Formats: sequence, structure tokens, C-alpha cells
Amino acid sequence: MTESPPELSSDIRRSAVWCHLGGVLWAACFFANGLVVVIARALNHSGSQTSGSTVATFLLGLTQVLLSVFSLLSFPMLSSVLTSWIVWRIYRDRHSFVDQSGRLVLNFQLSAALYSIIALVLWVFLVLMTCGVMFTGSDALNGVFVGALMLGGVGAGAWMLFQVITAIVGATKAWRGQLYKYPLAFNFLGVEPEFDGDC
Repeated sequence: MTESPPELSSDIRRSAVWCHLGGVLWAACFFANGLVVVIARALNHSGSQTSGSTVATFLLGLTQVLLSVFSLLSFPMLSSVLTSWIVWRIYRDRHSFVDQSGRLVLNFQLSAALYSIIALVLWVFLVLMTCGVMFTGSDALNGVFVGALMLGGVGAGAWMLFQVITAIVGATKAWRGQLYKYPLAFNFLGVEPEFDGDC
């Protein structure tokens, strides 16, 4: 059994929590974008075309575009690594616990990006291989193409949910003063925890 961590101030634990949550900033934009779409549609279907509702619809549309751009850029591969790195760079000098937490998060985000790229390449290959079947006219074969498309969507959704859940678990452990070793993460940054609560 390893030694228990020393008492950490709430500021240090909060900094470690931000390291964990920085990797899933894309999720907040993704869900905020969905909320903006719902509000915009509600305004469009309300029937009133006053100048106030036109301005509100324009502002919601602009917000949606900005959130969409960030969501696409941040589709876990790019922004999860970038935001995790930025948050870690900001907070890493506060305490070795924060530095180790940030390194563990970066290891996971780099691994997740690698897995996502590999899965994307395999999925595009599968879709291109089944694309020709769509033009045969057979409903049964068209189902193969649609199935390949759905497989990518379901797989991406499950992977995003996994990333959000592991970030929440990591943030919870950080708040308790424990390091969290992410599942499926390669050790790119050579993290050897000095202390671990439940690693």
C-alpha cells in the first residue's frame, strides 16, 4: 500500500478538478449548441415577427454558429488535448498533485485522440466499402450502408459519453485528493505518481 496523500488545500484540489474537466469542454459546447437550436426553433415557431424576436433569432443563430464551430474544432480529438494542455500549463506549478493530475489527464486525452483517429479511419473505410451497395437498388443491401453509417454515430456517441464519465470520475477523485489513472490511457508523459489515493 502506498502512503496516503498529504492534506491538500481546496485551491489545489480545485485546480486538479479543472485539469480533469478541461478535457471535456467540447461537451459543454455541444450541449449548449443543442439548447440554442431548441430555443431558436421555438422562437421561429412562435409566429410573432416583431423586431425584438428577429434580433433574438439573429443572436441565437450567431451563437449557434460560434458554438458549432467550437464543437467541430473540439470534437474530442483536437480541443480535448488542447484545453487539457492549457489548463495543466496554467495550474501545474501550484502543487505536484495538480501537475500529476494534469499529466494523467493529458495521457488519457492523447490516447483518446489516437483511438478516435484510428476509429475514424476504419469507419471511413467501412463506409466507402459499403457505399457502392447503396446504388444497387436492393433494400437489403442499402441496409448495410445505413448500418455502417449508424455504427459510426453510435460508436462516436458512446466514446464521447465514456470520455465525459471518466472526466467526472477523475474530477471527483481529484476533489477528494486522490489521483485517478484513466482506463485505456497510454503513459505518454511518463507519470509515476508520488502518492495515490485510489489510482
